[in-house]
Amino acid sequence: MRAENIMTIKKHYAILRVEKIKTFADLRAVGQHNTRAIPAATVSGAAPPVERLRLTGPFDQRAKSIFKKLNVKFKKNQIIAVEVLLSASPEWWAQASNFQKKEWIESTEKFLHEKFGKGLISISYHTDESTPHIQAVALPLYYRAAEKCGQKPIKPESVAKRQLEEANAPKIWRLSYDELLGGKRDRLSELQTQYHSFVAHLGLERGEITLGKGTRHKPLKQFEKELKQKERDLEAWQESLAGDQAFLTHEEAKLRDQIYNFRHEERDVDARRQAL
Repeated sequence: MRAENIMTIKKHYAILRVEKIKTFADLRAVGQHNTRAIPAATVSGAAPPVERLRLTGPFDQRAKSIFKKLNVKFKKNQIIAVEVLLSASPEWWAQASNFQKKEWIESTEKFLHEKFGKGLISISYHTDESTPHIQAVALPLYYRAAEKCGQKPIKPESVAKRQLEEANAPKIWRLSYDELLGGKRDRLSELQTQYHSFVAHLGLERGEITLGKGTRHKPLKQFEKELKQKERDLEAWQESLAGDQAFLTHEEAKLRDQIYNFRHEERDVDARRQAL
């Protein structure tokens, strides 16, 4: 690789992937992986993941506590939670400033809180793998206000009174993946667009919209495998770049020596001319 390739500018993308969690046993296992209770293949000497929420305990117990607190009703075999991986292209992390990285964390957290609210049970910031990322786990919760029975009012004052009563009525919380994230083909694409709007100011692009092009969503495990390969490619590129930098530094030193020798010879020639 030489200077013309060094100057190539690649786009940096916002990354979001979602994986469904169907059982409390799977939810507990996800928590053990994300908190490193189960050892994982991580960067030697790196800091462990940082939990950004104040919740503690196994993830399945966190979920059951929220279900109980909000009196959430759900059916057997429902999707009980989702794991969301959020990151950016490895190349972006390689050149981002500390301020940009902090801004990315805060913007990503804001997106997660706005999207999942009371359903969030973990926001874990990982720097112990090659590419920093956030792995969030959330319960797909939504609520409906309890509606008053009886005939709907017609008079404006009665309508206003009914609206006020319904606004102050207890919230009925429900669990539904389709309501929050599914139900139609483009919901995941919409979610990716929503997330991008929170981090676009950091120079991150929204990935190509593939809806209707026959492209299928990649499972999270497959995406993580491909991301690790990209990380290895980036490391190789950085090594090549370091070699190019060493080459340019060497050439610069040679040029400086040539300039020095030329000026030295030029002074000798001037001195001989004055002696004639």
